[in-house]
Amino acid sequence: MGDEPGPSTKQRFSPYGTSSRGSAGRGRNRNDGGNNYSKMQRMGLPFTDSDSPQWYKVIIPYGKKGGKDFILKSLTERVNIPFKPVDFHFEQEKAVFFVQEKQEANAIRSQDKKIQLPNGFKMIVLVKPSPPPVTELDSGALEKLKLCMSARYDPSTKALNLSCLAKDQSLAAENLFMALSRRSVMTNVVKVIEENIPELEELDMSDNRLISLEAMRDLPQKAPNVKKLNLGKNKLSHIDELRKLQDWKLDHLILDGNDLCDKFRDNNAYVR
Repeated sequence: MGDEPGPSTKQRFSPYGTSSRGSAGRGRNRNDGGNNYSKMQRMGLPFTDSDSPQWYKVIIPYGKKGGKDFILKSLTERVNIPFKPVDFHFEQEKAVFFVQEKQEANAIRSQDKKIQLPNGFKMIVLVKPSPPPVTELDSGALEKLKLCMSARYDPSTKALNLSCLAKDQSLAAENLFMALSRRSVMTNVVKVIEENIPELEELDMSDNRLISLEAMRDLPQKAPNVKKLNLGKNKLSHIDELRKLQDWKLDHLILDGNDLCDKFRDNNAYVR
Protein backbone atom coordinates (compact mmCIF):
# COMPACT_ATOMS: atom_id res chain seq x y z
CA MET A 1 0.00 0.00 0.00
CA GLY A 2 2.95 2.25 0.67
CA ASP A 3 3.96 2.03 -3.00
CA GLU A 4 0.60 3.26 -4.25
CA PRO A 5 0.25 6.97 -5.02
CA GLY A 6 -1.13 9.31 -2.39
CA PRO A 7 -1.04 13.11 -2.21
CA SER A 8 2.39 13.94 -3.62
CA THR A 9 4.95 16.04 -1.77
CA LYS A 10 8.11 17.85 -2.67
CA GLN A 11 9.78 16.71 0.52
CA ARG A 12 9.14 14.38 3.40
CA PHE A 13 7.04 15.87 6.14
CA SER A 14 5.48 14.75 9.38
CA PRO A 15 1.68 14.70 9.43
CA TYR A 16 1.75 15.00 13.21
CA GLY A 17 1.50 18.57 14.39
CA THR A 18 -0.89 21.44 14.69
CA SER A 19 -1.34 24.42 12.46
CA SER A 20 -4.42 26.54 12.86
CA ARG A 21 -5.31 30.20 13.09
CA GLY A 22 -8.44 29.63 15.09
CA SER A 23 -11.84 28.13 14.72
CA ALA A 24 -15.06 29.12 14.33
CA GLY A 25 -26.98 25.88 10.85
CA ARG A 26 -30.26 24.96 8.38
CA GLY A 27 -31.57 23.31 5.38
CA ARG A 28 -33.64 20.80 3.71
CA ASN A 29 -32.06 18.75 0.96
CA ARG A 30 -33.14 15.21 1.75
CA ASN A 31 -30.37 13.65 -0.29
CA ASP A 32 -27.79 15.51 1.77
CA GLY A 33 -28.18 13.45 4.92
CA GLY A 34 -26.20 10.55 3.48
CA ASN A 35 -27.17 7.17 2.05
CA ASN A 36 -27.49 5.53 5.44
CA TYR A 37 -29.92 8.13 6.71
CA SER A 38 -31.99 7.90 3.51
CA LYS A 39 -32.24 4.11 3.77
CA MET A 40 -33.17 4.18 7.44
CA GLN A 41 -35.70 6.92 6.80
CA ARG A 42 -37.38 4.92 4.03
CA MET A 43 -37.57 1.91 6.33
CA GLY A 44 -39.05 4.00 9.12
CA LEU A 45 -36.18 3.13 11.46
CA PRO A 46 -34.28 5.45 13.80
CA PHE A 47 -30.97 6.69 12.47
CA THR A 48 -27.80 6.92 14.53
CA ASP A 49 -24.37 7.64 13.14
CA SER A 50 -21.34 7.50 15.41
CA ASP A 51 -19.50 9.79 13.00
CA SER A 52 -22.13 12.51 13.33
CA PRO A 53 -22.50 14.78 16.34
CA GLN A 54 -25.56 14.12 18.50
CA TRP A 55 -28.35 16.60 17.93
CA TYR A 56 -31.71 17.10 19.61
CA LYS A 57 -34.93 18.20 17.98
CA VAL A 58 -37.21 20.44 20.02
CA ILE A 59 -40.89 20.32 19.10
CA ILE A 60 -43.49 22.67 20.56
CA PRO A 61 -47.03 21.67 19.53
CA TYR A 62 -49.14 24.73 18.70
CA GLY A 63 -46.02 26.85 19.11
CA LYS A 64 -47.01 28.92 16.11
CA LYS A 65 -49.63 30.60 18.29
CA GLY A 66 -46.87 31.97 20.50
CA GLY A 67 -44.45 32.90 17.74
CA LYS A 68 -40.69 32.56 17.50
CA ASP A 69 -39.78 35.59 19.61
CA PHE A 70 -42.08 34.63 22.47
CA ILE A 71 -40.88 31.01 22.54
CA LEU A 72 -37.16 31.76 22.47
CA LYS A 73 -37.43 34.67 24.91
CA SER A 74 -39.48 32.59 27.36
CA LEU A 75 -37.09 29.65 27.22
CA THR A 76 -33.99 31.84 27.45
CA GLU A 77 -35.31 33.55 30.58
CA ARG A 78 -36.07 30.26 32.32
CA VAL A 79 -33.35 27.74 31.46
CA ASN A 80 -30.21 27.76 33.58
CA ILE A 81 -27.73 27.55 30.69
CA PRO A 82 -27.45 29.46 27.40
CA PHE A 83 -28.51 27.55 24.30
CA LYS A 84 -28.18 28.05 20.55
CA PRO A 85 -31.35 27.26 18.58
CA VAL A 86 -30.59 26.09 15.04
CA ASP A 87 -33.01 26.02 12.10
CA PHE A 88 -36.03 27.45 13.93
CA HIS A 89 -39.09 27.01 11.74
CA PHE A 90 -42.76 26.11 11.85
CA GLU A 91 -44.21 22.83 10.62
CA GLN A 92 -47.91 23.59 10.34
CA GLU A 93 -48.81 24.59 13.93
CA LYS A 94 -45.65 23.16 15.51
CA ALA A 95 -42.55 25.21 16.31
CA VAL A 96 -39.36 23.25 15.66
CA PHE A 97 -35.69 23.90 16.25
CA PHE A 98 -32.50 21.96 17.02
CA VAL A 99 -29.81 22.11 19.69
CA GLN A 100 -26.56 20.16 19.72
CA GLU A 101 -25.61 19.89 23.38
CA LYS A 102 -27.24 17.38 25.72
CA GLN A 103 -27.21 19.89 28.57
CA GLU A 104 -29.10 22.36 26.41
CA ALA A 105 -31.64 19.70 25.47
CA ASN A 106 -32.21 18.70 29.09
CA ALA A 107 -32.58 22.31 30.20
CA ILE A 108 -35.16 23.00 27.51
CA ARG A 109 -37.02 19.77 28.27
CA SER A 110 -37.32 20.84 31.91
CA GLN A 111 -39.63 23.67 30.83
CA ASP A 112 -42.35 21.35 29.56
CA LYS A 113 -45.76 22.75 30.65
CA LYS A 114 -44.13 25.47 32.75
CA ILE A 115 -44.61 28.38 30.34
CA GLN A 116 -48.02 29.87 29.58
CA LEU A 117 -48.73 30.67 25.95
CA PRO A 118 -50.57 33.91 25.06
CA ASN A 119 -53.76 31.85 24.58
CA GLY A 120 -53.63 30.70 28.20
CA PHE A 121 -52.54 27.11 27.60
CA LYS A 122 -49.33 25.63 28.99
CA MET A 123 -46.56 25.26 26.41
CA ILE A 124 -45.71 21.63 25.72
CA VAL A 125 -42.00 21.07 25.05
CA LEU A 126 -40.93 17.81 23.42
CA VAL A 127 -37.23 16.97 22.97
CA LYS A 128 -35.81 13.91 21.22
CA PRO A 129 -32.49 12.78 19.68
CA SER A 130 -32.24 13.63 16.01
CA PRO A 131 -29.91 13.53 13.00
CA PRO A 132 -28.26 16.90 12.37
CA PRO A 133 -30.45 19.47 10.61
CA VAL A 134 -30.01 18.94 6.88
CA THR A 135 -28.38 21.83 5.11
CA GLU A 136 -29.90 23.47 2.07
CA LEU A 137 -28.09 26.45 0.64
CA ASP A 138 -30.46 28.95 -0.88
CA SER A 139 -29.08 32.20 -2.31
CA GLY A 140 -29.21 33.91 1.07
CA ALA A 141 -27.42 31.09 2.89
CA LEU A 142 -24.80 30.88 0.14
CA GLU A 143 -24.12 34.59 0.48
CA LYS A 144 -23.64 34.15 4.24
CA LEU A 145 -21.22 31.31 3.55
CA LYS A 146 -19.23 33.52 1.19
CA LEU A 147 -18.99 36.25 3.83
CA CYS A 148 -17.89 33.69 6.41
CA MET A 149 -15.20 32.32 4.10
CA SER A 150 -14.05 35.84 3.26
CA ALA A 151 -13.59 36.59 6.97
CA ARG A 152 -11.59 33.37 7.35
CA TYR A 153 -9.31 34.06 4.38
CA ASP A 154 -5.91 35.72 4.82
CA PRO A 155 -4.88 37.20 1.47
CA SER A 156 -1.36 37.99 2.71
CA THR A 157 -0.61 34.27 3.10
CA LYS A 158 -3.31 33.00 0.73
CA ALA A 159 -4.58 30.85 3.60
CA LEU A 160 -8.19 29.78 4.20
CA ASN A 161 -9.12 28.53 7.67
CA LEU A 162 -12.29 26.41 7.59
CA SER A 163 -11.61 24.56 10.84
CA CYS A 164 -14.69 23.62 12.88
CA LEU A 165 -17.00 25.36 10.40
CA ALA A 166 -20.14 23.83 11.90
CA LYS A 167 -19.64 25.95 15.03
CA ASP A 168 -18.81 29.20 13.28
CA GLN A 169 -20.33 32.02 15.34
CA SER A 170 -21.25 34.22 12.38
CA LEU A 171 -23.23 31.39 10.77
CA ALA A 172 -24.83 30.38 14.06
CA ALA A 173 -25.99 33.97 14.52
CA GLU A 174 -27.83 33.61 11.20
CA ASN A 175 -29.44 30.35 12.37
CA LEU A 176 -27.31 28.39 9.88
CA PHE A 177 -25.65 25.01 10.46
CA MET A 178 -23.00 24.34 7.82
CA ALA A 179 -21.00 21.21 8.43
CA LEU A 180 -18.29 20.40 5.89
CA SER A 181 -19.18 16.74 6.39
CA ARG A 182 -22.39 17.53 4.49
CA ARG A 183 -21.87 17.08 0.77
CA SER A 184 -23.96 20.10 -0.22
CA VAL A 185 -21.89 22.37 2.03
CA MET A 186 -18.54 21.02 0.81
CA THR A 187 -19.68 21.28 -2.81
CA ASN A 188 -20.54 24.94 -2.35
CA VAL A 189 -17.28 25.62 -0.50
CA VAL A 190 -15.36 24.17 -3.46
CA LYS A 191 -17.38 26.38 -5.81
CA VAL A 192 -16.67 29.51 -3.76
CA ILE A 193 -12.96 28.72 -3.76
CA GLU A 194 -12.97 28.15 -7.51
CA GLU A 195 -14.78 31.41 -8.26
CA ASN A 196 -13.13 33.69 -5.70
CA ILE A 197 -9.77 32.39 -4.43
CA PRO A 198 -8.28 29.93 -6.97
CA GLU A 199 -4.85 31.26 -5.92
CA LEU A 200 -5.27 29.52 -2.54
CA GLU A 201 -2.04 28.03 -1.11
CA GLU A 202 -2.96 26.98 2.45
CA LEU A 203 -6.18 25.22 3.48
CA ASP A 204 -7.23 24.24 7.00
CA MET A 205 -10.14 21.78 7.15
CA SER A 206 -9.39 20.37 10.58
CA ASP A 207 -12.00 19.40 13.16
CA ASN A 208 -14.91 19.00 10.73
CA ARG A 209 -15.79 15.32 11.32
CA LEU A 210 -14.95 14.47 7.70
CA ILE A 211 -15.24 10.77 6.92
CA SER A 212 -14.79 11.19 3.16
CA LEU A 213 -13.04 13.60 0.80
CA GLU A 214 -15.15 12.67 -2.21
CA ALA A 215 -16.95 16.03 -2.36
CA MET A 216 -13.64 17.88 -2.64
CA ARG A 217 -12.11 15.54 -5.23
CA ASP A 218 -12.16 18.30 -7.88
CA LEU A 219 -10.58 20.94 -5.64
CA PRO A 220 -6.97 20.26 -6.78
CA GLN A 221 -8.06 21.28 -10.28
CA LYS A 222 -9.93 24.35 -9.02
CA ALA A 223 -7.13 25.54 -6.72
CA PRO A 224 -3.95 23.87 -8.00
CA ASN A 225 -1.49 25.93 -5.93
CA VAL A 226 -2.32 24.49 -2.50
CA LYS A 227 0.92 23.51 -0.73
CA LYS A 228 -0.26 23.12 2.85
CA LEU A 229 -3.31 21.09 3.88
CA ASN A 230 -4.59 20.48 7.41
CA LEU A 231 -7.01 17.55 7.72
CA GLY A 232 -6.32 16.93 11.40
CA LYS A 233 -8.98 15.95 13.94
CA ASN A 234 -11.37 14.47 11.39
CA LYS A 235 -12.80 10.95 10.98
CA LEU A 236 -10.77 9.72 8.01
CA SER A 237 -10.10 6.00 8.34
CA HIS A 238 -8.98 4.91 4.85
CA ILE A 239 -5.85 5.97 3.01
CA ASP A 240 -7.84 5.77 -0.23
CA GLU A 241 -9.46 9.07 0.75
CA LEU A 242 -6.10 10.82 0.43
CA ARG A 243 -5.65 9.55 -3.12
CA LYS A 244 -8.61 11.68 -4.15
CA LEU A 245 -6.38 14.72 -3.60
CA GLN A 246 -3.20 13.27 -5.09
CA ASP A 247 -2.94 15.97 -7.78
CA TRP A 248 -1.88 18.49 -5.16
CA LYS A 249 1.91 18.86 -4.83
CA LEU A 250 1.85 19.30 -1.07
CA ASP A 251 4.77 20.47 1.05
CA HIS A 252 2.93 19.98 4.32
CA LEU A 253 0.06 17.71 5.34
CA ILE A 254 -1.45 17.38 8.81
CA LEU A 255 -3.42 14.21 9.59
CA ASP A 256 -3.15 13.84 13.36
CA GLY A 257 -6.38 12.88 15.06
CA ASN A 258 -7.64 10.66 12.21
CA ASP A 259 -8.19 6.93 12.55
CA LEU A 260 -6.06 6.18 9.48
CA CYS A 261 -2.94 7.31 11.39
CA ASP A 262 -3.39 4.42 13.82
CA LYS A 263 -3.44 1.84 11.02
CA PHE A 264 0.11 2.47 9.81
CA ARG A 265 3.26 1.99 11.88
CA ASP A 266 5.26 3.39 8.99
CA ASN A 267 4.17 6.97 8.34
CA ASN A 268 5.68 6.78 4.84
CA ALA A 269 2.68 4.70 3.80
CA TYR A 270 0.64 7.87 3.56
CA VAL A 271 3.37 10.51 3.53
CA ARG A 272 4.54 9.66 0.04
